[in-house]
Amino acid sequence: MIHRNIQWNFYAHKAFEPWAAKMRPEDRMIIRSSSSTAPPVHGLEWKYVARETWIGRLPRPLAAAATRSPIDKK
Repeated sequence: MIHRNIQWNFYAHKAFEPWAAKMRPEDRMIIRSSSSTAPPVHGLEWKYVARETWIGRLPRPLAAAATRSPIDKK
């Protein structure tokens, strides 16, 4: 039903928020967007990975981010 609502709203970023609210730490959301700024889907951190492609995930807990090695921080 969430996916149908996204389609119904012509892929407006606001329509993705219910999906983001149900995401787990291992889930990723991939959005195609011609914008040079991260999609305004609240609750996710975004990374620009390819032409017009953004990948969002839930923010990592601070403890997990602090224990990563310098190699992983790229």
